[in-house]
Amino acid sequence: LEARYGVIGQDAAHSFVAHIEGKQNNETQTAVFNGTITKGWLLGARVHVTYDRIAPCPAFGQAACFTGVIRVMHGSAN
Repeated sequence: LEARYGVIGQDAAHSFVAHIEGKQNNETQTAVFNGTITKGWLLGARVHVTYDRIAPCPAFGQAACFTGVIRVMHGSAN
């Protein structure tokens, strides 16, 4: 899978866009992605994303929802 995440910080100076690629394990309903910040704060930094797929998701009236973490890797920005 490939995705683009837009992260909005408390102010525009701390917002960024990251391009990530990885795989979702449909058996465990988990995913791991790695990528790079392509625009904004910490341009060039590596990112690591993990999430869990939750289905069904009645709290939000959806068939599925996702919960996870985006980690910006320390010391990886230019």
